[in-house]
Amino acid sequence: NEAFREFLQGEKVTRTCIGATPHRKGVNVEIDCVASFE
Repeated sequence: NEAFREFLQGEKVTRTCIGATPHRKGVNVEIDCVASFE
């Protein structure tokens, strides 16, 4: 959070943090989706 405040001032951005653990067997892709509506 400190790095985001320092480099990305203004509106807060959406971000995703993915753990560094192995994926489940047979899973090759992880997808994250963010949508914004006004």
